[in-house]
Amino acid sequence: MQASNDVFIGLLEGVSPVPDVPGTQFLLAEYDSPSRKLLEFLRIAKCVSRKVLIQDVVIPAWRKGQSNAWSGLRKAHMSKFILDHLSSLDPAHQMDVKKLPMVLVSRLDGKPTLKFSIASNLIDRSKLDLARLCFDDEEVVPNHHFFQNCKMQLDFCGLKCSLDEDFVENRARCYGSGQYPPLEVRSRAEMLLTEKCTWTSPVTKWKMSSLRSLPWLPTCDVHGNFALKSAKDCRSHGDGLLCSSQLPIVTVATTQEWEERLGWITVLPNYILLAQIKFGIETKDQKIVSAVLTYITRNDLLKSLRAELKKVHCVFAGNDLFLLPSCAFHPDRSDRTNLERLQPYIGVVENKFWEKHERLLMDIGVREHPVSSNLLDIQAILGGKPRIGGSDVRVAIEVLNLVSHDKSVPLESLKVITEDYKLVPLAEVIYDDLGTPRTGEEGNFAHPDIPRQTLHALHVDGRRQAHLNRMFDFSNASRFHQAEDPKIRINDTLERYPVETTFREYLANADDAKASEVNWLLDDTQYQGRNLIAPSMKHFQGPALLVHNNSGNTNYNVIVSFNE
Repeated sequence: MQASNDVFIGLLEGVSPVPDVPGTQFLLAEYDSPSRKLLEFLRIAKCVSRKVLIQDVVIPAWRKGQSNAWSGLRKAHMSKFILDHLSSLDPAHQMDVKKLPMVLVSRLDGKPTLKFSIASNLIDRSKLDLARLCFDDEEVVPNHHFFQNCKMQLDFCGLKCSLDEDFVENRARCYGSGQYPPLEVRSRAEMLLTEKCTWTSPVTKWKMSSLRSLPWLPTCDVHGNFALKSAKDCRSHGDGLLCSSQLPIVTVATTQEWEERLGWITVLPNYILLAQIKFGIETKDQKIVSAVLTYITRNDLLKSLRAELKKVHCVFAGNDLFLLPSCAFHPDRSDRTNLERLQPYIGVVENKFWEKHERLLMDIGVREHPVSSNLLDIQAILGGKPRIGGSDVRVAIEVLNLVSHDKSVPLESLKVITEDYKLVPLAEVIYDDLGTPRTGEEGNFAHPDIPRQTLHALHVDGRRQAHLNRMFDFSNASRFHQAEDPKIRINDTLERYPVETTFREYLANADDAKASEVNWLLDDTQYQGRNLIAPSMKHFQGPALLVHNNSGNTNYNVIVSFNE
């Protein structure tokens, strides 16, 4: 018993199979049969062709979901029926077919299913470059027999034969779903990123897409740890030198088109660039430092980073040495030989590094020549060490050599390295110009490697002058501007105390010292005249008359020295 509101349709041309459509009854009405004439005469049913049946009945039923009630076999038959007559349909209905989930699906490994999909969501199983991007258990290909029988129609309906942006989006969702092991995702994701894709949408379309938001990109951090990351949490392979210490880096190189869609064309933040430069310095990687400086220049970031760069040892001077800009100098206008002796505290910019970054380096403080403050800064650094050793000895001596030719350096601020490897103020140092044993002799003696001409230029006294100063009590006189010539002082003494009066003077001295005994000794020894305080004293190395008292306050004193 049929409902009174059922619609009857007469099927011409022996149409088969017939779909089950609620509210619709199908009747056989071939062209030459009496039943067709009767149906049309009585207007019981509208007799339609295959084309009309597909366009007016089957496609609307599929679109409304009525096909869900069909068995898998019936659905497969109806799908093939539609595709067999696809070319006869009107263009608008052909477009409708493209949107219908009417393609029987199989897994990639060939296992059949009873699921149906839109053709554009599936791939041509013969296209290996697409197939290898999928997992074996994915239902992404048409049923094998279905594909063989309807390949042309499936191609028309949008079956994937090449990499396009829809398939890329599909892969990003699959890889980022967490459904598959990361290492298996890695191999497929790396292949996807190296494939050429046909992009048709503007870059802005991808800002909120799965391509950027899901963790599907294979990355490696600076410690070699692998992980899947979203595009916003990593950076391209080409940015490795710029941010590897701060962001994981994708494990394969990508094209500019990929980088635009993944959002990697944005300028890196200043804090990442500064951290990366410091990382390059710590690891002694000149390529990292150079790459970041190039990036800063290319993206016009120097104005915002200048103050920070001046504080960082970002200037490469060769041999893994990085310097502060204020301690680095122009390679063509500086005395390279002298400055190289001051390494690692001061140096010349390496030639290729200079050629790449000349303008930036001059802007952050690299100069043509060192100034006095550079040399005093080195001394301050060395002075902070408990003991100066190794190459620092050479540096400390070279500072003195340079200062001896630089009148702008205040000598009162200068320190001299001593033979016991300490830095002592210039005014407290002497050097050994006698070479005789120094048993019990106190004083800060300059390091023996300091050139004599340097010590003279810095007005450092030798032992000879120090003995004279102590002998004649010049402690209150200026070290560098002696108030009285020693010769004048000696001459004055001799004039005031002739030889014949010295006997009485020593007796008086013994009495003042409350001595009970005075001894006189005639020494006829002739002493050698080498290593004397003054060459003229060789005349006084012959026989002499000596006096001594037992007060404990006097040693032997020469009264008369007999000249040969």
